[in-house]
Amino acid sequence: MKRLTLLIISLILTIPALAQRAQRAHIILYCDEGSGMAYVQGFECDDKCEFVLKDSCRVEHGRNTLNFDMREDTFVNLLILTDKDRHLEQVVIGPGDTLELYIDDRIETREDRRRFREQYAKFYNMKDSILRRYNALNNRLYSERSRSKRYRQLQDSIAAVERFYYNEFPYLIFADTALTQSVYIVHSAIAIRSLARATPQELDSLRTTYAERLPHAKCFTAVGEEITERSKRDSQRFQQLLNTK
Repeated sequence: MKRLTLLIISLILTIPALAQRAQRAHIILYCDEGSGMAYVQGFECDDKCEFVLKDSCRVEHGRNTLNFDMREDTFVNLLILTDKDRHLEQVVIGPGDTLELYIDDRIETREDRRRFREQYAKFYNMKDSILRRYNALNNRLYSERSRSKRYRQLQDSIAAVERFYYNEFPYLIFADTALTQSVYIVHSAIAIRSLARATPQELDSLRTTYAERLPHAKCFTAVGEEITERSKRDSQRFQQLLNTK
């Protein structure tokens, strides 16, 4: 699948993400040829945090518009299906923003919201370094004989990386005041911690702490709980669209 290359013509900046009410955001797509549909998938955090289809529109020659609510600067998945090609890209957008984008595979320049981009890059790099270490150890494990001393040492190293990822890594995120301004990043960190058999009391404390710091983030009450039916349904629908030939 080709990447959707985007030229951002206009970006209207708004107030910082903290303590925001939902505001409308707009993605304006300019299409030179072909026709089809465009879809936006992203978080909606009200009573629960759901990853849902936020809007869709018909794509035809000229100007096409997607409209949806946002509470903070974060990414959304933008999927465009036309009779010419399929495109999938993550774009960063926030409350009140208007992004005007050309669908043009020849354009490689892309601008994003700087603050969230820096936050997410830091979070991703921290997480990726742990996962790369984990994968490297696993690859070495496969080349060792199962009863060798080196095999047991590698098993111990892998277990240590797992403990660090689930037990310590989330608290590195919580200790970083820049990263904890993002609902998405905090939600991810709590979700990682919830996979480590954390006690209900610990998870409740984390949810309460960040629900107070990020007043619009009621979604933290849902972290570690079952995925909502709407999220399941919309994720399945998005995957079906993605697999459309």
